[in-house]
Amino acid sequence: MKELYFLFVDVNHNIVGNTGLEAERSHNFNLGLNYRKALRTGVFTAEVGGFYNIIEDLITLAQIDATQYSYVNIGEYRTAGGSVGIGWDNGHWLLNVGGATTGRYDALGESNEQAWLYTPEARASVTREWRQHGWSASLFAKYQGELGNYVYVSETEIGRNVLEPYVMADVNVSKQLWQKRLRVSIGCKNITDVTNVGSSITSGGVHGGDGGTVPLAIGRTYFLRLDLDLKKSE
Repeated sequence: MKELYFLFVDVNHNIVGNTGLEAERSHNFNLGLNYRKALRTGVFTAEVGGFYNIIEDLITLAQIDATQYSYVNIGEYRTAGGSVGIGWDNGHWLLNVGGATTGRYDALGESNEQAWLYTPEARASVTREWRQHGWSASLFAKYQGELGNYVYVSETEIGRNVLEPYVMADVNVSKQLWQKRLRVSIGCKNITDVTNVGSSITSGGVHGGDGGTVPLAIGRTYFLRLDLDLKKSE
């Protein structure tokens, strides 16, 4: 119902439904392994996973113009990829790093001699806690590699373009007050001030120069947050 009749238009969004969509069908396969080891100085964790998806008549958003999007059927679509990650927690420091890659196949790319488009990702986070004093500080960063996207060319043609890589990062500091019933947090989101990302149409297996830019985020923002726990202490 959402993909057929959705209408979301405001200062930041312009998304409309498509009543001509066909229902999509899919087969999904996932495999994962998690490891956890408690040591005297902390807890070590590791994970690895992989997936493979086969989708017929995939429904996805396609860019109609600079700001407007609508839902379209892509036809045959496949994704395959994997991820790895490790973590460490000793009660004061919480560290996590990981990476992933995702390959995407569709008939549009095959016609341009680039059937599979691979997207790498890398992420890292660090948290420092001073539990006795109720303080904590966190930093999160993510690298997003080249990412495929879809463009509405005409009523009978859907094209594929590629978004350039970018890095997103957030930071926040929090303090517990009033017998740990009130938490005050301040921070900054999108430290790298990502707003528009360059894009290029793929043609013949290479990138063209007529993609322009795609709006991605509103840029760097700062926040103040208050969390109050109303439960009675036992």
